[in-house]
Amino acid sequence: MIASPSNPKNAPEPTVGSDPRIVLTLDAGGTNFAFSALRGGEPVGEACVLPSCGDDLEQSLQNLVQGFERLIDSLGDAPSAISFAFPGPADYPNGVVFNVGNLPAYGGGVAVAPFLEDRFGLPTYLNNDGDLFALGEAVAGVLPLVNERLIVSGSSRRCRNLFAVTLGTGLGGGAVINGELLRGDNSAAAEIWRLPSGLDGSLLAEEDASIRAIKRVYAQEASVDPAAAPTPAQIGEIAHGRAPGEADAAKRAFERFGRAVGATIATATCFFDGVVVLGGGLTGAADLFMPALLEAIGEPLNQHDGSGLPRLGHQVFDLRSEAGLAGFAHPGSRRVTVPGSTRTIACAPEPRLGVAISCVGANRATAIGAHAFAIQQLDKH
Repeated sequence: MIASPSNPKNAPEPTVGSDPRIVLTLDAGGTNFAFSALRGGEPVGEACVLPSCGDDLEQSLQNLVQGFERLIDSLGDAPSAISFAFPGPADYPNGVVFNVGNLPAYGGGVAVAPFLEDRFGLPTYLNNDGDLFALGEAVAGVLPLVNERLIVSGSSRRCRNLFAVTLGTGLGGGAVINGELLRGDNSAAAEIWRLPSGLDGSLLAEEDASIRAIKRVYAQEASVDPAAAPTPAQIGEIAHGRAPGEADAAKRAFERFGRAVGATIATATCFFDGVVVLGGGLTGAADLFMPALLEAIGEPLNQHDGSGLPRLGHQVFDLRSEAGLAGFAHPGSRRVTVPGSTRTIACAPEPRLGVAISCVGANRATAIGAHAFAIQQLDKH
């Protein structure tokens, strides 16, 4: 299974692991702003938390400044940049937020990054949380661990692309291609929540792949008032027989959720061919939805002649298990002879898709991603 790296010789190192520059970051939620600083992907200084005051712009901006000031005062060295995820919608490259959800004071458009640059004189970068989660997993999470295992197994393959999926209140995505975050021309890449649901094409994917989906299906299956439906954590306990309720209904709710997520991953993999990592609060119930998720990825689609093909041409591996990781990492190559020559070439005839659960956690991976993005941008400019 995916575990902490043992750092064998020639194992890939996270790109931020030895960088001495300090990056200030922030977990911006509807209730609180949580401030922290990272050097080499590790926390430094004294983290602090202040209310986000999402309905009072003046107070919210004041708390942003105060939080970063406290953080800077706790550091022994000067920071090099500010980088963090901020809830959208937003024009992330220009640092302007148009949040109309949990931070309504920002709904008219607030130039957050330029404001902080003016105040602190530091380059400031804003991104979507799903994007930074993907980048964090690519530089210091699942991707280097998978590549380490490939090296140990003697495989010549290396994984350079990653697609991240966040499972919680909503359905989020992010993609890293050859080590670079895929932002898109409009900062709208990998917005998988807007895909059609694989279970009902008239619905958004998020409607069947989120917290509310699990609660809705349980309420329907158990014949309870949707307003009184238990939380997914409680539904998970019911499914395992550790809490009172309809166990079969709870299992079906997670199975349907798994099928919906799997169908979305299969569609995304047609565009982003790389290791898939899942993060977010709902991954705690992975044992209840992963079998259905993996099955959905490989479900056949029909052709007009009545035949069918698997939704993907990949062999799918569950990287949570040692057997799945070993199968994914196995060299699996064969040699073919170059025509007109005795020379042979190694090739991999069958594409592979590995699906993993975050081993560092979504919050930490997002912070690492914010740090890595800032370092990359500083190096470019």
